[in-house]
Amino acid sequence: MFPCFHLEYSDFNSLKKSNYVFKSAGFSLRCLLSARTFGQNMNRGYEYRTRADKQVAFDDTPISSFDKGKNKRAQSLDFSTDQSSPIDGKISATQKSTPLAKMLATAKGDITRLLNMSSQYMLLPKICSTLSAVLLVYVAAPDLSAERVLALDKLKENLPQFSLTLRRAKKDKVEYYKKAAKKSLLIDELIKNQELHTDLKDCSDKLEIQISKVEARVKDAKTKKEAIQEQNLTLARMCFQKSSALDELEAEFHSLKEMKKLTDSYVARGRKLDRLQE
Repeated sequence: MFPCFHLEYSDFNSLKKSNYVFKSAGFSLRCLLSARTFGQNMNRGYEYRTRADKQVAFDDTPISSFDKGKNKRAQSLDFSTDQSSPIDGKISATQKSTPLAKMLATAKGDITRLLNMSSQYMLLPKICSTLSAVLLVYVAAPDLSAERVLALDKLKENLPQFSLTLRRAKKDKVEYYKKAAKKSLLIDELIKNQELHTDLKDCSDKLEIQISKVEARVKDAKTKKEAIQEQNLTLARMCFQKSSALDELEAEFHSLKEMKKLTDSYVARGRKLDRLQE
């Protein structure tokens, strides 16, 4: 989630020779630039001097202490526009104008201060704009080698991309923390739900055990009920049989009772006859 800036291998070797340290969240880039003769960079120096004049004259970006006088310095610069060869165009250090020397010294100090900043501050849009303006001035220094100018130019070209990458990284970081917080919340809720699920499962298991016991009791009770019903059925059959026998016996008993009455009458008559004979 942190910015990691990309430079080609040749650019990295050039920047590695600089005297300044460019630090980012993903790496520390040490730019050590060696000094060579002014003549080796004359043609490129003229080009950047012209660009520096325009930048100092029209750029509103504040650059430390020389921002108030940059227009005056730009007006005081007197560069030749002739594209002479490096050999024919050698100029001694004593021929530099005092305003140019002061402006370059100020630009050098500003670059040192800006490059030593933390990348989180240095890559802010306002600071990047300031650093780009300072680089436009500083690359016109006569003691810079072509390799050093190329490295600084490459740094200036990559600054907007570095700044954009850092802003995207910050945005991604914020988004990451939001997603992480949401993920943490979901995990907590999932853990709570899982614990609740476990409790419910334990309760369900206990109820299943109780249901099994109750079902066993119900089954036993049903068995007993069936046995009782069978006994009742058997008893009903027996009662029916006895009731039928009783009905038959009642019918026979009625006949026997009538016969007994008749017999009793015969016996009574016989006794009367016996008494009469006596």
